[in-house]
Amino acid sequence: MKYFFALLIILCNGLSLCFAQTTFNRKEIQPIVKLKSVDFSTIDDVYLPALVSKEVNDVSSKSSKKFLNELKKKIAIEYPKNDTPIVSNRGNVDPPEIDNGFIVFGVQPGIPLDNHLAMHNDTIVTAINSFISINNSSGGFIKNFSLASFASQLGFNDDSRLFDPRLIFDPIEQKYVAVFLFNSSSLDSEIVVCFSETSDANGIWHCYLLTGNPNMDNTWTDYPMVNFTEDDMIITVNLLRDNESWQLGFEESLIWQLDKKAGFNGGDIGTTLWDDINFEGASIRNLCPVESGTSAPLQSSRFLSNRNFDIENDTIFYLHLQGSHDDPNATLTVDYILADVPYGVPPNATQNGDALQTNDARVLEAFIVEDQIQFVGNTRNLTNNQAGIYHGVINGIDGLNELTLTHIIGEDYELGYPGIIYTGDGIDERDAIIAFDHTSFSRNPGVSAMYYDPNLGYSDIISIIEGQAPCEMLPPTVDSIPYERWGDYLGTQRNFNDPDQAWIAGFHTLATGNNHPYIASVRRPMPFSSNEEIEKKIQTKVFPNPVGHRVFVELEIPVNTQKVSITLLDINGKRIDSIMETKPKRYGKNEFSFNVSSLAQGIYQLNISMDDAPPLLKKIVVH
Repeated sequence: MKYFFALLIILCNGLSLCFAQTTFNRKEIQPIVKLKSVDFSTIDDVYLPALVSKEVNDVSSKSSKKFLNELKKKIAIEYPKNDTPIVSNRGNVDPPEIDNGFIVFGVQPGIPLDNHLAMHNDTIVTAINSFISINNSSGGFIKNFSLASFASQLGFNDDSRLFDPRLIFDPIEQKYVAVFLFNSSSLDSEIVVCFSETSDANGIWHCYLLTGNPNMDNTWTDYPMVNFTEDDMIITVNLLRDNESWQLGFEESLIWQLDKKAGFNGGDIGTTLWDDINFEGASIRNLCPVESGTSAPLQSSRFLSNRNFDIENDTIFYLHLQGSHDDPNATLTVDYILADVPYGVPPNATQNGDALQTNDARVLEAFIVEDQIQFVGNTRNLTNNQAGIYHGVINGIDGLNELTLTHIIGEDYELGYPGIIYTGDGIDERDAIIAFDHTSFSRNPGVSAMYYDPNLGYSDIISIIEGQAPCEMLPPTVDSIPYERWGDYLGTQRNFNDPDQAWIAGFHTLATGNNHPYIASVRRPMPFSSNEEIEKKIQTKVFPNPVGHRVFVELEIPVNTQKVSITLLDINGKRIDSIMETKPKRYGKNEFSFNVSSLAQGIYQLNISMDDAPPLLKKIVVH
């Protein structure tokens, strides 16, 4: 049955009202029977062979390449890059701290990298275009195997095309799901969905097939994205027509709802398919599922999309699916919100010798906490026309929607393919780590990150890993404009057992010029402290640190400071005691000290405040 809705759209500025016609179609599918169960520990892939095409002659890459190249040529001519600085929006907050990082050895990634990640406890599972790798959190090897070897266990032919892998960990069920695509034509397109039986990634997985051509026409499935609700596994995909360009051949985007508990148990999966998702007669493409920022399960599904091929646009589509896969009264609503700052298709990013493809401006990752959604994607920065990223914040998602969009770019380098991870410790906190790839003429492709606090702003960008050489995987194109593949996405996940920590799978280059994933863990800054501007007012030096007896803190106290307060906090910011509160007798350089012998071993924070200046927090380690 076809549902037609007339939606009253309230624009984010609250000044305009309009009516828009949206449509969708809900289909209940016959339960999907398990194809096979596979024990990952028994997959024997000693040689890990790989044959990587240097022409990228698959249908999806070829079809999108022509249109995007023409569009990016137009952007380069009409919006030439310049060196206008735009980093003045950095705030008073420290950047994230790097915990650990490692290279996944023994595999040869394809083109593009398409790396994704899921983790639990000490296990990191990485999908690398045509490989799956399982490591411990220190990079220790557990298992490597190709998607081809995995697919052979399912009865697929050796010459099958396997691509676009996605991984996700369900913190409620404490289990994994892997999704990848099989072949790229209407005759044999399939979606492979595998549920782990337990929390052991190197154990048994129950595997199912969804048709990649549900309309039984000339379309096939591309670009999956995944998410969970309390009851369902959510998969969104794009349908493309055979042998047509990405723009002209796009048919529609679909939403699959699967009974996740049946999948984890290896039973028949109840399934619902949503298609014909339109806004004012035009199909909405690239539906990005909005993940739960915390480990709390979602009760409904939300999705974001945009005008991803527009040179400049301010529209973000917001979809809300209420009801589980087996609810005949489930509803899907489509709305839109206008951003305060436009986004647009980014130019190709610079590296030494040629350019890196940046794809389009689609929404790449999003999370929700209470009534706020944060999301990220690629964009052309509208000031200097360089490749950057956007960070969006939607407040009041079920009321009067307000959307702020911030463009982020490096000082002298370009950014692409961001991911975003919620790092708050409670529903009242809205901080996040934003990770992305970086590149420039003088800086090889690597991975960077920054921290966002809604009260203090954005931190400086830190480098997680620097590439060893420019990316050199492909020959020049037929039009003699050299390019290399840079994406098409980056993997991230919050560590649900350590909410301050996030794991990232990003793109960097080896000395050979080959692309390669780099896996890293970062955490939000603990303790919070000021940036360089505040440090100039309150200069500090803490020593010795770690400390066993007496700790000394050098302070530069500004002239006319009326009150200095120093408070001891625990690692979570909870007040332990007031150490000192006084009016300084001398300005300039001072030295404060106190005895820590009464404190238990552990990590503490000193909150140092002077008048109304933002407080400075310094970490001390007592041993």
